[in-house]
Amino acid sequence: MTVVYISRIPDASNLGEFPPLAQAFREDFSSGNWPYDIGDDPSFFSAQALGGPVTWGVCRQDVRNQLIVGDVVVFFAVTFDEARINGEYKFIGALTVRQRIDMNEVFGEVSGIRYDQYLNLLVRPSGTGWEHFEPALPPDHWHDDWMWRICDHTGYRKVMFLQSGGNHRRGDPLVTAGIPATFAPNYIVFSTDPEQSLVLNDPPLIAAWQRGGELEEWLDTHVAKEIWSLTLAYSHRDHLRTRNRQQPHRQAWADPPFPRDDWFQKLRQATSGLKDP
Repeated sequence: MTVVYISRIPDASNLGEFPPLAQAFREDFSSGNWPYDIGDDPSFFSAQALGGPVTWGVCRQDVRNQLIVGDVVVFFAVTFDEARINGEYKFIGALTVRQRIDMNEVFGEVSGIRYDQYLNLLVRPSGTGWEHFEPALPPDHWHDDWMWRICDHTGYRKVMFLQSGGNHRRGDPLVTAGIPATFAPNYIVFSTDPEQSLVLNDPPLIAAWQRGGELEEWLDTHVAKEIWSLTLAYSHRDHLRTRNRQQPHRQAWADPPFPRDDWFQKLRQATSGLKDP
């Protein structure tokens, strides 16, 4: 099991115009109704708008590369005030990995689902190859390490992908160090089975942080206690934040001592008073 979080950036008013789905996402994002990540990754908005599963394909490639089918990913969100003095942590939900696919499959037909319409993409087909493309963000916010995030790293260093990505011409095949690049199967598709997934429409506040403190403080509420007892209680650390000021929100790995189905049942019981989508 993986315990991770998604970070919400509260102000998207200066990010420009977008295609229809991306514009709809931006408007919903800016409303503050739900703690979406700025690039809709994981794709909570795209999944709801397009009627497909949640996917994860841009951020935390180091985590995505390690996930296997059947793993559970637990999502938290953190929102800071404008001065970044106070932070609030909310529990989003938990999802089971159903598939690991690569970009060739994303732009093919996978069980009839058009993942190529999702917003959490880094490339799209063009000419005889590919072009860098991030539909949820304006070009000046695109990732310069885009190739590193979606390609097989075996035998290569990150700097090689940075150079290759910077030199890539739209429509050409992807090449690293003069050799055709291979996509990694690290576009994660999550299960839609209600027995293996839970996403809350109104995420509960479970912890708070103030500037000057290293770690967040969990609230003394029933739901916060239950969620902590099902996640970080079985992890190598007992907080969402680390003591590393440069990387305060690294993922945590947990290993509860009971079957996945039992774990989801306990989670549903813990959040039974909260609203699902």
